[in-house]
Amino acid sequence: MSWEVLLQEYIKRPDFQIWLHAKTVEEELRKFVLSIVSNEIKILRNKILTSNESEALHIKTIKEAGITCTECETPNLLECPTSQFCKKTSGVCQKHGDVKSWCPKPCPLSLCDRFKRKLTRKHKFKSPCWENTDAKCWATSDFEVAKCFLPKTYVLKKSLSEVDTVGLLHICINCKAFRVWISGWDQLDNTATQVICY
Repeated sequence: MSWEVLLQEYIKRPDFQIWLHAKTVEEELRKFVLSIVSNEIKILRNKILTSNESEALHIKTIKEAGITCTECETPNLLECPTSQFCKKTSGVCQKHGDVKSWCPKPCPLSLCDRFKRKLTRKHKFKSPCWENTDAKCWATSDFEVAKCFLPKTYVLKKSLSEVDTVGLLHICINCKAFRVWISGWDQLDNTATQVICY
């Protein structure tokens, strides 16, 4: 029996047909969730840039001039130790070096500090995944903002379109901006995050 005949027989099997339908539905769900996530993250990034706080005018001027911060590294903005970011070996933090002399460096434009504060507030558990993201890109990249709400297994992804359905659902669960989209969002806890991983 040739491989073509075996393949045709396999494709006709009911379990393969069910799998094929499930895969098609999953891809359509992914496209739908991707469009919502893309839109909400763009809105969130723009709100951070233009909200009514005292520094908003300064930030808006920076945005309109096309100026972005190129000095801040994500570790430079964070206290040491930062949960799920700092790793100490022999009393030395792998991200910050000698902890005794470490203190966060403020952003010269106040831009990155503002993003750090707002992203922390917008994270359901107040613990964005700083390891995933690059502070230099927060003002210009929706995806760098979205990566704060993803588990660190997505660190190598280059765009939102590369993120699978599970990753998109992580963003929806971890970002407070999605409360309006998910009924019972406030009751979701880490259990929901664990369930979508399996």
